[in-house]
Amino acid sequence: MSPTKLTSSVLDRLGNTAYRRSKERDGGKALLLFCGAFEERTPLLDRLQVLIGQGQRISLGFSFMAEKILDTKAIVRSLNPLEVFGEEDVFKMRLIVETHDWLAVPNITVNTLSKVALGMVDSFVSQALWVFLRQGKKTYLDFRSARCCWGLETQNREMRRLIDQHIETVTKMGALELPARETPVTKAQPLEPDKRGTRAVITEKDVLSLDKGQKLVLEKGTIMTSLARDRAGLLGITLETKK
Repeated sequence: MSPTKLTSSVLDRLGNTAYRRSKERDGGKALLLFCGAFEERTPLLDRLQVLIGQGQRISLGFSFMAEKILDTKAIVRSLNPLEVFGEEDVFKMRLIVETHDWLAVPNITVNTLSKVALGMVDSFVSQALWVFLRQGKKTYLDFRSARCCWGLETQNREMRRLIDQHIETVTKMGALELPARETPVTKAQPLEPDKRGTRAVITEKDVLSLDKGQKLVLEKGTIMTSLARDRAGLLGITLETKK
C-alpha cells in the first residue's frame, strides 16, 4: 500500500461538496484538512483541480501524521492553495477560522473523531474542527474513513458502537457528512477463485478484476489472502460475508 496517495471515492465526495458550495451565493473560502489516514492509490485530486478552476478558493491543512504519511508536496502542487497550514499553526487558529467560511476533512481518523467528540482538542485538526463547529460554520466530515480501515469495517461490535457514538456526538454538534460518491456501488462480482481443499481462496488477482468501489460478497468459509485484502482496501472494494 502506497502511503502517498488518497482515495478517489473520498475526494469525489469532497469535490461534490465543494461544487455545491461554489454554486451558492459567494461560495467563500474553504479549508481542507487532511489527517494521517489513507485508503487507496489514485491520481491526485483531479476533480478538485477542476473545481478550483471554477473559482473555489481553498487553503490546505495537514495534521502531524498527515505530513508523515501523505505526499503533501504533490497535493499542494496539484491544488495550488492560497495558504498551507501545519501543526505549528495551531496558535493561529482564531485568524484561520475568521478567514475561512467552511471546512472539510476528507479522511478523518478515529483518533481525531474521538478527540472532537470528547472535547480533547489538543492538535491542529481537532482544534480547527472544534472551533468551526463552535462558531456554527459548515463542517463536512467523511465518517466512512473513521468507520473503515483499508476499506473494511471492524467486526468488533463494541468498537463499531463506540465509533458510531462519536459520529452521533459530532453530528449533534453540527458536523455534516460528506455526500456519497457519484459512482454507485455495483452488485457483487461473481468470482471463480482457485480451490484449496474445500474452501474457496480469493487472491489479489481476483480482486484486481473488480471495479473500484464494488461490493464483494464472500461465501462463508472463504479464504482471502492478505494481499487480496490490502488490494481491496486500496480499490475501495467493500467486503461482505454471507451469513
